[in-house]
Amino acid sequence: MGVTPEDPFDVLVVGAGAAGLGVGVALKHARISNFQILDRETPGASFDAWPRGMQLITPSFPSNSIGMLDLNSVAIGTSPGFSLSQEHPSGGAYSAYLRSVAEFFELPTRSNTEVYSLHDDEAGFVLDTSAGALTAKHVIWATGEFQFPRIPDFKGAEVGLHNSRVTDWGDIAKLGRKPIVIIGGYESGIDAAVQLAKHQRKSIALGRKPTWESEDSDPSRSLSPFTLHRLNNARAAGFVELLGNVEVTQIQTRVSFFLSSSSIANASRSWRKQLHSD
Repeated sequence: MGVTPEDPFDVLVVGAGAAGLGVGVALKHARISNFQILDRETPGASFDAWPRGMQLITPSFPSNSIGMLDLNSVAIGTSPGFSLSQEHPSGGAYSAYLRSVAEFFELPTRSNTEVYSLHDDEAGFVLDTSAGALTAKHVIWATGEFQFPRIPDFKGAEVGLHNSRVTDWGDIAKLGRKPIVIIGGYESGIDAAVQLAKHQRKSIALGRKPTWESEDSDPSRSLSPFTLHRLNNARAAGFVELLGNVEVTQIQTRVSFFLSSSSIANASRSWRKQLHSD
């Protein structure tokens, strides 16, 4: 049941993931009580939907005894590394940590509430939701990206499988026999290659940039140490081939991938035979 414009929330937070629940704890510390956290599913649902085997790339542990934050913590005084006994928590484990934070801090969450639109009016903001119209003086958007993947717009992209739609890489590894082509050379793409390698399945990862060779300390431009270490092990075992500076422009089912890149000229004849044959 929605509230009326005469009785708005001080704050509405859209999204009950790490950002949304962390903001909720901060609002509590600021002594703001008239707020609510909305989620289209349940707190931590995006992490529950991670493919099996996927883990947080940042290490998780309590750094010292005076309350310094665990890198994956969303609230002062909490540590998923300590409570979960995992240095790189899985999605399901991290979701459990988030729910424990919501319960401990008694955060006002509202599950199964989808937000359709947002506009401002004299009272502040009005959200049209599956629970009716909700109004607030302030709105914090914390929906993240996992549940709203951006599917590439090149021709034929729809025949591929976005990693957010994968439940278990072990199931994907059982499909066919030829190397699986992965489009993307950053964390998600390389994690897919690593997961397939665990199941003894070869893959070819195509990246716009050779992130595995980057010496940039910016994590948005290079692979994390955790991912790079796992990748090196998979490559040493012969399960992963990498091609950088590759731009995928089209996918054709059963026939070929069309690639636009200077590196294609240097690709091995055997690789191209694998890629173009069916």
